[in-house]
Amino acid sequence: MRDYSRVFGSRVHLEPKTPRPVKKGDVILSSTPFAHALSWNYLAMYCDACAASLRERILHPCGGCRVVWYCSDECRENSQAWHRVECLVLKRRKHNLPNSFVRLLARVIFRIREGGDRYTEKYCEKGARRFRDLMNHYADLKTSEDMKSEIDNTLTELRRYIGERIIPNDSDLLGIYGRTLVNCFSLVDKSLLSIGCAVYLAASIFDNNCTPNCFVTFSGFKVEVRSLIDMPDLDLAKCYISYTDVVSTSAARRELLYKGWFFLCECKTCLDEERAKYENSIKCETLNCQGIVSLPEASDTVQQIKLKIKAAREREEKRREKEKEKELEGRRKWRKEERNKYSGDEGKVKMYDTEVNGEEGNKVEAPRCGLCGWIPSSEKLKQYWNTVAFMKKQLKNMDQNNLNIEHCLQTLEKQTSFTSRNAWKVKILDLSFNAAILNNCWSLALKYGEENLDGMRNKQSPCCPLV
Repeated sequence: MRDYSRVFGSRVHLEPKTPRPVKKGDVILSSTPFAHALSWNYLAMYCDACAASLRERILHPCGGCRVVWYCSDECRENSQAWHRVECLVLKRRKHNLPNSFVRLLARVIFRIREGGDRYTEKYCEKGARRFRDLMNHYADLKTSEDMKSEIDNTLTELRRYIGERIIPNDSDLLGIYGRTLVNCFSLVDKSLLSIGCAVYLAASIFDNNCTPNCFVTFSGFKVEVRSLIDMPDLDLAKCYISYTDVVSTSAARRELLYKGWFFLCECKTCLDEERAKYENSIKCETLNCQGIVSLPEASDTVQQIKLKIKAAREREEKRREKEKEKELEGRRKWRKEERNKYSGDEGKVKMYDTEVNGEEGNKVEAPRCGLCGWIPSSEKLKQYWNTVAFMKKQLKNMDQNNLNIEHCLQTLEKQTSFTSRNAWKVKILDLSFNAAILNNCWSLALKYGEENLDGMRNKQSPCCPLV
């Protein structure tokens, strides 16, 4: 997401900089949003200018649209930079609002039309970013078959929301979509509820690592990136945050990172084979044996992602070759009118579509206990993967800001054979812990917290405040 070449490439010509030591917990960067949007169910609960909660201050609706709310006249005045353009739009669609990401895209477009493309935000003493400096993954979005329907639906909803008149041309619109998608942060309030989304210019420089050394917190809408370790000299190129929830299997994380950010994560955590043994593990059923049985993933997700990346690159290369050939053909046509226009399709190599599974010679040994050699039955394995499938379905339907503790308990009952470091067990225990707190069930929260401490220490960074 970042490009330091222009900023740090000239250091050889400068005087050595003074080291900037950083202590654990220090804020190494803070950033205000280029654009933000609250989720529709929180519009009347938080000030749209400062994110003050209804619990803290009395909020009043905008007199024009009566959709967004403010805690003071000062906040109402400060919000006019982005709200004066959208006020009429919101008034027209107040009973049928699109999701927060569509409204975030609209606000980005409004901001750019008002001169936001000239706005810069500094991330270090001599480095600053504009919106156009953000990574947009234009070529990946253009050639992605998996995201085509999602992109089309989002942009169609955006056109309905703000109208065709102020929509940029297709190329610019896809670039705005890509920059917003790739650099979007989830807004989190003091109680760790996700209340919306935002785009930050300075904070977008941080790369992903599944064992990060930095942690993201929010003060209102302002994001603060804090160090999780002591650093003798701050180097932003070596500071990492996590883009996803690290309490998941490496295969699931890598698939999510590819779909959202178009890269295959090769961090130390994702490649840690010892850690991977516990991600899908069950307890050995031999009496007095404390061993575990590690179960391989049902699908070779990593290999699938590599093939998708390769296929996308091949499609892009073919598209460019086709454009070059078309240009050359146009030049030749005036010389030889009798030559047919080059089709660009015949004789070409078929797109890479090799199936991942079922490769010849790819034999997998039966999973067994590492201590006593116990081998689980096929029925036991089937039961495990059915439970995982059930949990995935439950997670998909769960509202993590309004957790149902009964659903969490229902899932926990099916995981009696899972080890304490099994990624799915750690995940559901963490959700049960949060659900117990939201429902004021403090004894249950303590029970699940203590039960999950080993698993959270295994999955999270050692210094992560969530632990």
